[in-house]
Amino acid sequence: MRLLRDGITKGYLAYLEHFNLVESARLVSQNALSGQRKSSARGSSLEFSDFREYSAGDDIRRVDWNSFARSDKIYMKTYFEEKQLTVNIFLDTSKSLNIDEEKGYYAKLVCASVAYIALKNNDKVNIYAFGDGLKEQKLNNISHNAFGKVVNFLDTLEFSGESSLKKTVDGTQITKGKAVIVSDMFLQDDVHLAVRALRFKKQDVTMVQVLSKEEENPTELGGLRLTDCETGTFRDISVNDVLVMDYKKALKEMKVFLKEVCKKNGGKFVSANTGGDIKETIKRVFG
Repeated sequence: MRLLRDGITKGYLAYLEHFNLVESARLVSQNALSGQRKSSARGSSLEFSDFREYSAGDDIRRVDWNSFARSDKIYMKTYFEEKQLTVNIFLDTSKSLNIDEEKGYYAKLVCASVAYIALKNNDKVNIYAFGDGLKEQKLNNISHNAFGKVVNFLDTLEFSGESSLKKTVDGTQITKGKAVIVSDMFLQDDVHLAVRALRFKKQDVTMVQVLSKEEENPTELGGLRLTDCETGTFRDISVNDVLVMDYKKALKEMKVFLKEVCKKNGGKFVSANTGGDIKETIKRVFG
């Protein structure tokens, strides 16, 4: 099994340094922990933001006395309020993610990349590995130093069984933050219900669909037996160019549907396959 710890290079991590998780003001809770994410609100951090005129009741400790001496007017120093974002990563670990080694590895690499970008900003990262409900979780990862443990956790995850995102979301106790779903989206339940449940839990949703090269562009023709790797059911078919075209049309419609589900819930949808450059995928996720 291909391991993340053997494939993530210093050069790739340097590439990730260029990205940031951007959240809207509505996702910053009033009682969030002190972190490294600047809010549009003004608070008591030590990083200077701007000046404003004095108003009755202001803390005189924030008076800019140098400005007062020059202009005989009282100005107050304001500062950025820094907040910690909670990033909830949902990784599909059903058997369909393991139809080839590259697909599962690619999905894990997307998760690790999101975690690294969040952790370098001292945001909190929770990882939920799901199949037919929650299977494993690694919670409360904070600070850049936690990245190694996150990689080790992802490396231990195995792909098996079926998948239900809705059942997983319903079974997690998550608070206001950002949810990143990494899956092939071949789920047994209605995706829009799971996304709506995440929005109800005040999550800003990003969905990353990971497909294999063959799933994106089938090349096998002739008589084939297609077996559902999760349920074991099969169907004998004869694959020709017309059938491949119909498949590609259905896959395109699926992507349009998923994109619309995300859009209606204020989220974002990105589809990628293992034949593509992971850097370009991350760029689209955070672009």
